[in-house]
Amino acid sequence: MGIQELTAGATMGYDIYYSADGENFDALTKDGFGHPESYGLRTFLRADDALFFTTSGPYNGFEVWKLRTEADQYNLTIGFEI
Repeated sequence: MGIQELTAGATMGYDIYYSADGENFDALTKDGFGHPESYGLRTFLRADDALFFTTSGPYNGFEVWKLRTEADQYNLTIGFEI
């Protein structure tokens, strides 16, 4: 099998999966939250009721994101791009 067959149907951008029990996982994102040029997660920090993480990409440099859950809904905001 060649690389084209292996990557057929793949999306660009980083993936984040989560699990409530450590055995069953669901995808939170498989396309970098709509930023396909962001390909790497670098740092995670849990603070209060939010998860902060940074991403990297070739065009926007790095991004700082804040992820919060409210009533089982994810609230994601981007801090800044450099």
